[in-house]
Amino acid sequence: MPQFVAYFGSSATGRQRELELEAQQEAVDEYLGRIRGELGRKFIEAESGDDIERAELKRALKYCRVAQAMLIVARLDQRIRDVGLFAAVLASGTDFLIADLPKIGQPPIHVIVATAEYGREVISQATRQGLQRAKAAGKTLGNPNVKAQQAKAVAAARHKSDAFARKRIADFKTHDPDGRLSATRLAEILIASEVPTARGGQWSAKSVASMRRRIRKLLAQDGSP
Repeated sequence: MPQFVAYFGSSATGRQRELELEAQQEAVDEYLGRIRGELGRKFIEAESGDDIERAELKRALKYCRVAQAMLIVARLDQRIRDVGLFAAVLASGTDFLIADLPKIGQPPIHVIVATAEYGREVISQATRQGLQRAKAAGKTLGNPNVKAQQAKAVAAARHKSDAFARKRIADFKTHDPDGRLSATRLAEILIASEVPTARGGQWSAKSVASMRRRIRKLLAQDGSP
């Protein structure tokens, strides 16, 4: 089985960026846990937009060529539904896989990406026309509450992740009361005990380590040992 190299990215900032990257990491960890794949390295892109240089993608593809590794991304999100980015991956000759769509090969995904790009352009054009009409009609453009809404969304996502982690505290204490088991061994026990993950996949060493960190943080906030 080839070694995998993960490519993550988020154009958000602050806590929202942390949550997005964490979600991508968990998706990849759960998939690799199911197939017992090995994650060699990960590269994280920060920029977004049409003029993105994709410096980290270039580094990831170069590493894949040298290490004969396969590129893996979490999902077919806006960053991956980009013809330019996708063309760069294809041109490199690097094999790649999408954790949320592992059974779909490269040719079908190429069609999906091209269709998504066309749809994005249609929506963009319709939006521009709508804004021009609204401006001509004297309407105030923009959302004055956008920052408050973003903060609310981040808080909701954090609350959801924390709520799930609280449900797992008892499971972790039951199966590893002293906290001495390796993450790999605890993942095996959680799988055998049918303890659910946040995304419905299987536990891996990395997802166990991530959950341990979140649980420790929650217990510290609660003042618990």
